[in-house]
Amino acid sequence: MQSALEDVVATGCFFNRHVAQIMRATCYAFGMRQVTFETDSMAILDDLSTREPDVVLVSLDHYPDKLPYELIEYIRRNDKSPNEFAPIIAVSANANRSTVYRALNAGVHEFVALPLSVRTLWRSIHYSVFMGRPFVRTPEYFGPCRRRKDDETYTGPERRDQTATNARAAQEARMNEMLGNAADTIEI
Repeated sequence: MQSALEDVVATGCFFNRHVAQIMRATCYAFGMRQVTFETDSMAILDDLSTREPDVVLVSLDHYPDKLPYELIEYIRRNDKSPNEFAPIIAVSANANRSTVYRALNAGVHEFVALPLSVRTLWRSIHYSVFMGRPFVRTPEYFGPCRRRKDDETYTGPERRDQTATNARAAQEARMNEMLGNAADTIEI
């Protein structure tokens, strides 16, 4: 059976090699065949410029100072960035509110807390790659739109198009159907 993620190219930056091995094995279990994990942020930038991965996984843990956030911000905001639109998934054992908001404000698509379930990682990768949100550029932020829910009571000028909302609901229903079939059968 062919995986929905078979043609997805993934790269990741994990300072902890044990976590990197687990993430690599999980990506292979998803059916991905082109997976690279590095411990050096410069190697990730090289990988972004040569392979154009479909998804970038970045650990926010075990780094000195602010390195992972700087990497995310460089990918999103630097003129020399090789792929500013690459979907980025942040992975961290520290899932407090400030860490999650800092990652989202840096421009990540998804935040996955460790320990993670296979289902959660699969959903985050699938959502980022196949159901990505539109990008927003402001003086303070560049990254995927952070809106997750359609506020029915909002009537202002930036109101979401109902057609797009219905299309997203249909995509999520299809993804949940695939997820129910695929994620339950993965063995690592």
